[in-house]
Amino acid sequence: MDNLKIVYIEKKAHKLHKEFAKSVGVEEFSYFLLPIFDREFIRRNAILHQIFSMFSIFFIPKADIYIVDAINKSLPVIIKKIFNKNIKIVAINSNSFFRDLEFDKKIVLDYKLWLCKYIDGIISTTYEIKKIADKYINIKNEVVYPFIDTKRLENIKIDYNKKAILTIGGPSKIKGTDILIEAFIGFNKKYKDYKLYIIGEDILYNNYKKRYSEYKNIIFTGYEKDIRKYFEKSSIYIQPSRSDAAGMAVLESMYCGILPIVSKNVGLKEIVEKVEKNFVIDLSKKNIVGILESIEKKEYNIKELGEKAKEVTKKYSEDRQKEKFKKVFLSVLRNV
Repeated sequence: MDNLKIVYIEKKAHKLHKEFAKSVGVEEFSYFLLPIFDREFIRRNAILHQIFSMFSIFFIPKADIYIVDAINKSLPVIIKKIFNKNIKIVAINSNSFFRDLEFDKKIVLDYKLWLCKYIDGIISTTYEIKKIADKYINIKNEVVYPFIDTKRLENIKIDYNKKAILTIGGPSKIKGTDILIEAFIGFNKKYKDYKLYIIGEDILYNNYKKRYSEYKNIIFTGYEKDIRKYFEKSSIYIQPSRSDAAGMAVLESMYCGILPIVSKNVGLKEIVEKVEKNFVIDLSKKNIVGILESIEKKEYNIKELGEKAKEVTKKYSEDRQKEKFKKVFLSVLRNV
């Protein structure tokens, strides 16, 4: 490995992915989309996204191994591999690429499976998305959970008497923000002391903020660089996603000792189940209200479960997960 050059494809990769990449010797991060083409309308259009990515071929450095930030960002290096069979490609599986195959048109399905033919190994961020991927592919596929940036979350004190719910991401349909808001409005009619904090400034932010402006207990914060103060204000975290490959904020909230409630569509549900199986719900307004009422009626020892959440997530430290990533990366390559 010492003599092999490894390049990561996606300069705008999540910090977590960049740190994983550095742990295996990546020193160079290359553009998937050149800056001139890196526009919102291109990123949101799957066809344009792929077409314009091909211009990157001429600027991606030569390497023995490429790590791609997602399989849908692999086309430029796949073209390189077609002309050089010795190139190895390892993909991070942390988005809805495989989950969407069920709903994709045949031409899109065929194209995605064609991309997969050139992938030598996959590292998934949860067992849930690994399981979905394995339905479609026969590629070495191992799991490494995300790590928690523990330094920025140290010494956060949770007051379980606070009547505050937090959700991070969106607001958007994919994150299930609409379902959570409607559930909260119904719940809040009876339990008037509760507040709902929605962190994020996605495409529906202005729409939702205007639509629900009359509800003073629903607070849209917009983008927040430092979310510590909102963790400290909250006692319950809800991730009601319609589709969510991982859900990093779930782990972070648990590390702080906040009660996690997630839909069954969230990849990290398998970790939430270690705290309380009933906190993983079928996504509906009724089920969100039901679990909140159970918590309010003291059917759960919330302090005890909060401590359990902290204990469960201690193992997902940066050093530990980076070491695991190195081992899995070598294991994946050993099989190609």
